[in-house]
Amino acid sequence: MLGIARFLARRDELMVPDPPEGTATLLMRALASRLPVLVGPVFEAEHAELAEGFVLSLDGRVWTRDPTTPMGGALRAPLLSNVAGG
Repeated sequence: MLGIARFLARRDELMVPDPPEGTATLLMRALASRLPVLVGPVFEAEHAELAEGFVLSLDGRVWTRDPTTPMGGALRAPLLSNVAGG
């Protein structure tokens, strides 16, 4: 996590036991349930979508806000702000 997500969570990363093979929705729900402080500012209340101004990077190859994006076996998925100043 970078920027405001890191500040709010008070940590820079969160390990998910197994890399999700499904869509980004699974990862977003896991993060939101384990870090409820991010619900509202970073995740929409339903935990399936990123709030405006945030993006997931899947292994640095795919940048997405779309919860239906396949994880493709990504091992790292940084969550960061996509607005100037981060």
